[in-house]
Amino acid sequence: MKTRFYAITSLYFIATGLFLFLIHDAYNSELNTYLNKKTNDLQIAYDKVVETYSISAKLLFDLEIDNPEIMSLISQTKNADSTGLTIIREELYNKLSHTYRDMSKYNYRQLHFHLSDNTSLLRFHRPEKFGDDLSIFRSTARNTNKYQTYSQGFEEGATLSAFRYVFPLLYKNEHYGSVELSVSYLGIISKIEENKDIACSFMISREVINSKIYKSEKNNYLTCNANKDFYVEKEGHDKIIKKQINGIEYPKIFKIFYQNAEA
Repeated sequence: MKTRFYAITSLYFIATGLFLFLIHDAYNSELNTYLNKKTNDLQIAYDKVVETYSISAKLLFDLEIDNPEIMSLISQTKNADSTGLTIIREELYNKLSHTYRDMSKYNYRQLHFHLSDNTSLLRFHRPEKFGDDLSIFRSTARNTNKYQTYSQGFEEGATLSAFRYVFPLLYKNEHYGSVELSVSYLGIISKIEENKDIACSFMISREVINSKIYKSEKNNYLTCNANKDFYVEKEGHDKIIKKQINGIEYPKIFKIFYQNAEA
């Protein structure tokens, strides 16, 4: 009798365990399917937003920069001394400052001209900072100047990170450098949020920041309190935690991520 009881009890526990295992396995399978779908949806949304900005950057380049007035001015940099470069820089800024102001309304962060040797000619967001060599930090500028072809991609620079669209400056079959139109990460994620009705954030590896950013520019970043191996940009810090979706504040977890961020 006892043997039969133990046998029935054992079968019950085995059956129950198998049933729970199958339920757990089915749950994990459904969860993975759901997460993979959401990840794919987010990737598609990201690709579309990046490509949309790529199209608008090319349009801006064609209409505002790649014309005789601007390109003839750029061509004068080839044999210019420091005084000549200062004059060219001032003229270029005056001619395109209105364009840069308009670009800024649509999340473009930088309009940055580089000479053919990858020296910074003019940063519209920081016109007082120029003459530094970008070769080490900026592969998009380096590759564009080296191969005289268009480049794009996310890249941490010497001062800020951005999604960069970089065009070669070619005039009368001569190469004079490159120009970058870049979009802030806030510009990218805000468009994704609009399209997908989700909350997004953006963190950058501490290792990447420390290897590229100028020491004088590190105050542009805050350590992410949720993970000390990552930074968040100070510019987007307040905007992220105050943003709303459909009138509802971001989940509390996002506030935990950023409210205690340290410099």
